[in-house]
Formats: sequence, C-alpha cells, structure tokens
Amino acid sequence: MRSINLRCLSVFVFLVTLCKSSYSPSWKYYYHNFTLNLSKHTRIGCYLYHHEYIACPNVIKSSKFKYERISLILHISSDRNLYDIENHLKNYDGPISLGVYMKSSISNTKNNNEVYKLFKKYTKKYSKLSVHFIYKISRQKSYYNYLTLSEYPINVIRNLARKHSTTRYIVIADTDHMFSKNFESKMLKVARVYLKENYNNVLVYRIFEVESKDLKLGPENKRELKKLMNRKKAFIFHPYNKKGHFIPHLRQWFDKKDSSNPGIQFEATYNRAQWEPQFVSLRNIPYHDETFKYLLRDNMHLRWELCRSNYSFLVVNDVFMYHLGRKKVQEKAVIDRIRSQLNGKNRSIMKNFEKKLQKLYPKTKNRCPSIWI
Repeated sequence: MRSINLRCLSVFVFLVTLCKSSYSPSWKYYYHNFTLNLSKHTRIGCYLYHHEYIACPNVIKSSKFKYERISLILHISSDRNLYDIENHLKNYDGPISLGVYMKSSISNTKNNNEVYKLFKKYTKKYSKLSVHFIYKISRQKSYYNYLTLSEYPINVIRNLARKHSTTRYIVIADTDHMFSKNFESKMLKVARVYLKENYNNVLVYRIFEVESKDLKLGPENKRELKKLMNRKKAFIFHPYNKKGHFIPHLRQWFDKKDSSNPGIQFEATYNRAQWEPQFVSLRNIPYHDETFKYLLRDNMHLRWELCRSNYSFLVVNDVFMYHLGRKKVQEKAVIDRIRSQLNGKNRSIMKNFEKKLQKLYPKTKNRCPSIWI
C-alpha cells in the first residue's frame, strides 16, 4: 500500500463523540482530519485513528432508524467478494453497519470509486446499509502470503463499524453468518426486557452450519433446521472446535414451540474458555481489544472480558444463526500454521490481556475459567 501524501489531503474539522468502555480504542486521538474525494459531488470526512489508520465513516449512509433497533456489525476486506454483503441485505431486517478494510491508498481514486459504486448500487433497493472505509497507513509494499491473514486488523474494523452504528442494541457477526427469519423482531422483544443499563446481560443465540452456500436453501426456522440436521445437511458449528459453540439442552430448544416473543431458555454458565457464544447486547459493552491478531482469539477474548465483568449469558429460544457452507479441515490447517508462526507474539498478547483483566476486575478471578493460552 502506498504511503499517503498528507499535503494533498484537504483538512477539515470533524467532531468525535468520546465513548466510555473498559477497553477504549482511543477515540480521543483524532489529531488530523482529511477528505475522501469520490466524485465531484461526493466528499467524505475522514480522520486519523491510532496514527496507523484513516477512517472514513458513512461513505454510504443508511436511512434513519429508531434507536430501539439492533444494528448488525460486519467487517470485510476490499479484496474479498464484496457481493456477499447482498446476502445480509436480503437476510437481515435491521440496520447494518459495515466496516471495509481498503487494500489501496486513500488517494487511489479509481479503486475507491469501484468499491463505492458497488455498495452504492444497493441503496436503490435497500436503505439499511451504512458503509465505512478504513485505510492502513503503510510505507511498505503490500505482498500476500498466509501470514498476511493475521495482519488484517479485524478488531479495528469491528470497533469502527460499531462506533458508527446508531442503535441501542448491536449484534456482531461475520459476512458468512446468516440469521433465522424475523431474528431482529424476535430479539428486540427479549432485549427490551433483559438488556438494560443496570443489567449485565447478553442474549446468546445458537449457531449452526449448513452444507449449502446458497442463501435460498438456508433454514428460516427450527423446523427447517431440524430437517436439514436429520439429513446430515446441517450441523452444530463447527467440526474442528466443537467446544467453541456447543450449548446444552438442544433437544429442549427444538421441542419448544416457535413464538414471536421467544423468551429465555436458560442462563448458561461460562465455565470453559473455549466457548465463544454469539450474542445480542447493548452498544456499551467493552470494545474488542485491538492488539489481538486475526484468527488468534480475536473474538473469543471479548467473552472472557464479559465474564470477568460479571455479565450473564442468557440463551434465547427459537432464534439462531447459521454459517453458509461447512467449515473445511483445510482452513484449520491454515489457522494452525499461522498460530504456530506467531505463537510467541500471541502468548505475549494473551498474557498482557490477562494482566489487564486482573487489574480491571480483581474480584472476579475465581468466577471465570483461566483464559486459553
């Protein structure tokens, strides 16, 4: 990625709202401000973030939604298949806040406009999508090998997409994760009861994977999901980390009659550090720690912090998420290779995170399992 000539960028004043959290991604460090020129009539205000990134929020801006909605927080790199986002526009009923990691310079007008126009065309049919461009400031020529996967700043993208969402509730997911029918409307009814500022709760939903990568063949409800599982076309997510997403009482969950107001099945105990529950929460939960590398506990660590900060994990009836396509064993081999190469650095990150948890939450050390190093 080419280095950025700061003199060619227009300076403007951009006001930023500070956000309080046990982990602060340093929202206050917005020293420089720039303009992203997409066309003669489209100019986007941007700011320097962490001295390493330039964030351009609301390149595409959704229609106004009521505050009492659930924003879907997504992330993607501009060199991936951006058309996958259309699945979410079809599948999810609420507002979507998408962070896009741009693999080119902010001054690369051609590439910026190509990505912008791709998302812009969706606004003719969908008004729910907000898109934020994030650029890495780098003086080194970009090259690709399997280790560059770990260089994808996943938690920077997640945090910025979340920061620029506008609703009271959020759900953070990946681009290949789809939801059961009426997921948001059902979850909203539960959230209004159990997610309040003086309650430390998150609403956990089960996650599965289906054989087909075609959204049209995805299950809309438990009945369709059960049929797929009986035919060995759907499974609990995912095969090479069974402890990561296993939630007990699945049979009782299936037996419960579907309802527009599903309620809570039970409160799960966070008793294993490998568990990575997927959940809906208030927008004020701790942010993802940006020191964690992609594929190296980058999402799991947030669950550790929620446990240490006395959150309860409430498993919800009816609703679920599913991964399009089955996770491949080959993917695990790539992840294992990355972890092996970065083992020393990863252990250092984990140990520092453990120290941070002990400093922030000294009274809950015995409440939660030791983090997975």
